[in-house]
Amino acid sequence: MYDRRPGTTTTTPGTAAPSSSQDAAQLEGEVADLRAALKIAQVDLEQARVNVETFKGIAKAAEEALAQGQETFDLFKAQNEAELAAKTVRFCFCLVMLLLTDMKPCRRRWQRLSSEL
Repeated sequence: MYDRRPGTTTTTPGTAAPSSSQDAAQLEGEVADLRAALKIAQVDLEQARVNVETFKGIAKAAEEALAQGQETFDLFKAQNEAELAAKTVRFCFCLVMLLLTDMKPCRRRWQRLSSEL
């Protein structure tokens, strides 16, 4: 069923209705306009679908890159923490050895310096 658009008829009281050939020509023009608008909408819809797929691909690649970056960071962090722990143990060992081996000479020096003051 066809609903006329406002302003498509120009009947006023006291005038004759447009002829059926004019109505048919007007309807054909409207149908052509609507077909053109539909074609444009279909092209726009297809482009939107392509864009959706493109954006999905971009999002997937970004997620993969983020996951890889997170793995790299986790590995870097674990290696640095292990290295820091090893250096801390080595430092503490060296400090203890220094204190144990040099304690007597340090006391003697301290006593000499203390007596000189």
